[in-house]
Amino acid sequence: MNYQTPKGTRDFILEDMRLRDYVMKKLETWFKSYAYQKMETPVFEYLEVLTKKSGEIENEIYTFKDKSGRDLALRFDLTVPLARVISSNPFLKKPFKRYCISRVWRYENPQFGRFREFWQADVDIVGLDTMECEVELLDLATKVCEDFGFKNYLIHLNNRKILGAFVRLAGIKPEKINDVFISLDKLDKIGSKGVKNEFLSRKLTKKNYDNFMENIKLEGSNHEKLNYLSNLFQNDEIGKEGVEEIKQIIYALEKLNLGNKVFIDLTLVRGLGYYTGPIFEIKSKDVDVGSFAGGGRYDDLIGLYGKESVPAVGVSFGLERFIEILKNINFKFESPTKMFIASIGNWDIKLEAMRIADKLRKKPFREIETNLSSKSLKKQLDYANKIGAKKVIIVGEKDIKEKKVTIKDMETGQEKKADINSL
Repeated sequence: MNYQTPKGTRDFILEDMRLRDYVMKKLETWFKSYAYQKMETPVFEYLEVLTKKSGEIENEIYTFKDKSGRDLALRFDLTVPLARVISSNPFLKKPFKRYCISRVWRYENPQFGRFREFWQADVDIVGLDTMECEVELLDLATKVCEDFGFKNYLIHLNNRKILGAFVRLAGIKPEKINDVFISLDKLDKIGSKGVKNEFLSRKLTKKNYDNFMENIKLEGSNHEKLNYLSNLFQNDEIGKEGVEEIKQIIYALEKLNLGNKVFIDLTLVRGLGYYTGPIFEIKSKDVDVGSFAGGGRYDDLIGLYGKESVPAVGVSFGLERFIEILKNINFKFESPTKMFIASIGNWDIKLEAMRIADKLRKKPFREIETNLSSKSLKKQLDYANKIGAKKVIIVGEKDIKEKKVTIKDMETGQEKKADINSL
């Protein structure tokens, strides 16, 4: 039998894992720099927790029963577990700013940049309903993009309140709003004709589709769109509220010199059912992997698990797509200086090599590996070259007596003697 990983999952070894580890640590550094605190939740939850407001994702949840017959499921994102934590711990001081970098699972068709097991890196702000939160998250996201060398990207911005106003203007019944959103969310995959068929299959009419799509396809600059929407929603208070929220975000991003990075995209839905306000996705113009980051406001989600609603907003980076972009732009990451300590001789020589390694490990940004084999010096040097060691320290019996070692530069081939105590 040929043993393989389950469909949609992968092993990460050697350079693949080094790159992933580097990306996660760098993201974590940025999250901490904005004062977000790390937290973690179980990888599985009670099924009823995950299905409260999952939307179309409910069909993709991995479910199982434990030995006592309880219905459990693997988490499909990191937001729903956060909502459960907040509702269960009302004593937490607000605003509560957290980050989490971990695995999630969805039973969907694997394709480029999309897997059944994947990693997300989330940052969330809980307890505030001001648009300053959205602005900070988008500012953080752009800092991350710039730091990783993403120059050609665009923030797609919309608001669920605006989409809801479009539904009302189209004369569509309130109970069909989720059918509209689920259909529109497939626009990139199936096109306008496919969305029309989705409308009809969900017992919506051609007139519903035509009236709704008339406004969705609005073109023009961000400010032209906002002016049009302001006039359009004069008699719709919730729609007006959504436009005002977008105006605040656009104004702030322009003040932060990020105005050219944001685009009001009225077709943007985001498939999860818990969003209530501004929603956003970030896409690369250079590598077609869909969005590599996205999020939005979910003010009603936490209230589903407790006695009161708590406003919240977050952004999530999808590591799989993020890393695909890095590979396509030939991103070069800084790896720690790798050193190998070769030893020639008996057990005592190897122990001396270990003592030298212990001293060197006290300095940061170094990876020190010692020889644990009985291979010849030539084979040890070949091994050091294969693992990418930049320096090799050679320890022999004569060297120990003289309190010296030989340092070989693997890039130039040059060697020099050095005192053990001054390495």
